[in-house]
Amino acid sequence: MGAKNVLVGVGVVAAVVAIAACGYKPGPVSHADAEGCAGNSVQVPDMVGSSLTEANTALQAAKLTMGNETDATGQGRHVLDRNNWRIVAQTPDAGACVDLYANGYAGRQVSFRVVKYTDPVALDGTTLTMPNYIGKDLKSAKADVTLMVSYKNGIETTDLYGHPSDRDRVVSTSPAAGEPVTGTVKFHVVDPEVWDFFQGNPTMPDLTGEKWNYGISFPAGPFEEATEHTPPDGYYWGDHVVTRTAPAAGQPLVIGQKIIVYTDVKAEGRITTGSSGSGALQGVTPGAFCKKKDKGEYGYSATGKRYVCTTSGAGSDQPKWMPAP
Repeated sequence: MGAKNVLVGVGVVAAVVAIAACGYKPGPVSHADAEGCAGNSVQVPDMVGSSLTEANTALQAAKLTMGNETDATGQGRHVLDRNNWRIVAQTPDAGACVDLYANGYAGRQVSFRVVKYTDPVALDGTTLTMPNYIGKDLKSAKADVTLMVSYKNGIETTDLYGHPSDRDRVVSTSPAAGEPVTGTVKFHVVDPEVWDFFQGNPTMPDLTGEKWNYGISFPAGPFEEATEHTPPDGYYWGDHVVTRTAPAAGQPLVIGQKIIVYTDVKAEGRITTGSSGSGALQGVTPGAFCKKKDKGEYGYSATGKRYVCTTSGAGSDQPKWMPAP
């Protein structure tokens, strides 16, 4: 457990992989074995990866004592609770033979360099830099981060288009690859299908004239609809038809960018407000059913005749456009 582990590029070197394969976790500790040492000497146990509390127990069993406890990060912090500190290096080294009586009390001491379990450092206590996980599946990326660090600040995941899953692909990280890890590791991910789509350097299709209903035939986005204009006199209803997009048709698409779809309404009718404040619908069909919410509203046919949305004389509970009194 005392080998140096160095992060390189997209991952960690074989030493860290070996630790992960062994199912690494702090403890159990390795106790002293005097069989390899002569006379009054005892063998120093390997305490790297263990807590200071575990080390103290093991050293007592070996008739050794705790020496200096030094903050390996260089921050000069003092150990208050030995359960919160993990050993990353020790002196003497594991396996060394120590004569219990040659140098008095000082000769029986074992000193440690330690980090907190909450420190964002590699398993050997060295500064952790973020590997490159772009394109990797989320499950393996999270597993790698969990194994190569000992800190408990956590991992956050955001799917740019929905809810994250283990099969999602990583499109960006915070911190970015090569930057030091100083806190929570954040993954931004997309579905594998979206990832594959963007590997072909896609461009924005021409949606002009198409009906817009937030369902289009390519996995980009996220989308935002913006109307081209607000009618000055009331409201329209009908199909929303695409007039243009941002980015424009033919422009490159970038994964995760917001796409704005500008629409106009292919009006089936329009409510207008006259000087009297009463509403009037243009282009109604005499005798046709009208919406219950429009009951009591007035409208005009194509020939200019005035009608009202009412159940009176309609012959049913569903209102119709009937001649206005």
